Parts: sequence; C-alpha cells; structure tokens
Amino acid sequence: MDVSVVIATHNRHEGCARAVASVLAQQPPAREVIVCDDGSHDETRARFTAWAQEERRLTYLRREESAGGPGPARNMGTTAARGRWLAFLDDDDEWLPGKLAAQAPWADDGRADVLAANARRSSGGVYFPALAAPWMPSRSELLHDNPLILSSV
Repeated sequence: MDVSVVIATHNRHEGCARAVASVLAQQPPAREVIVCDDGSHDETRARFTAWAQEERRLTYLRREESAGGPGPARNMGTTAARGRWLAFLDDDDEWLPGKLAAQAPWADDGRADVLAANARRSSGGVYFPALAAPWMPSRSELLHDNPLILSSV
C-alpha cells in the first residue's frame, strides 16, 4: 500500500512521537511519514529534525508562525506527499498494529476512493460500535452522517 501519512502538530512533541512510532511500526510499511509543525515553541523542531536524519521515511516540515489550527500544516504535508494514498493522523492519536494491513486489500483492489476504519476511544470503547463489517457508504451517506474519523482516513 503506497501511502503517505501526514501528521500536523503544535507543541505536542511527546504525543506526536508516539503517533509517528505507531506509523513506522506498521506492516506493510507506509512510504513516508510527514510531520508538519505549525510553529511549535517546544522541542518539536529539534526532536523531529534529528529523527528525520536517522529515519529515511520521516520528513519534518515547519511553518514558522502558527496558523492557529491544523489545516495549513496538513495542506503543507499534502503538497509534499508522494504516495498514491494519503492518510492523516492527529498528533495525539496512534494507529493500532495492523491498521495498514487491514486497509491494504481495499486500497489495492481499486474499488474505493476513500478508506477509513473504526477507532478506539481513549476510554477503550469504539467510535462506531454498530459497525462490525466493511461498509461502503454512498456519497450522500458520507455527507449526511460523516462516519469518518480523521486519524483513520
């Protein structure tokens, strides 16, 4: 699965490091992880610049001034992405082992334009408990129900 993962962050280097590690541990591996720093004033720059020098799949990009929200940072990562698929992960979330393996068959068969998965809440429950099997919603259902969790898309 040829996927680029974009993680926007702002002053949360510890959580972002856990998010990145969860992506780098995926099998099959992601093509790249792009950390997009929205003007952090903590250790984010030093930490991810050093990590990107050691890990070839990690790219660190930075906006010098914060935009006040993750959109512009995500857009920066989207522009830099080289994968066939684009995935987003919030800097305070982590992917469970096997996330990409579970989505790869759907990506590779060409039937889907968007892929998403259920997710676990920090409390341990799932976001959509009634969703047990793969579901292919219509465009109308996507727009009406918004059954997508950003960190799973």
